[in-house]
Amino acid sequence: MLAQDKLGWGNLCECITLARRRAAKGNYSALVTDLEGKNIQAAAPRRQARLPGPRAA
Repeated sequence: MLAQDKLGWGNLCECITLARRRAAKGNYSALVTDLEGKNIQAAAPRRQARLPGPRAA
């Protein structure tokens, strides 16, 4: 996700911190309920198309 403004960034960081604290080291455990009542104001980035690599001669 990409935060759209300061409020979105703060809320996104708060959700990430909560998800990290809930799980074992190196993992995340995010719940849909973590987002309830929050104005996340963020947009998921679009996937970029993969271009084919150079062709072998």
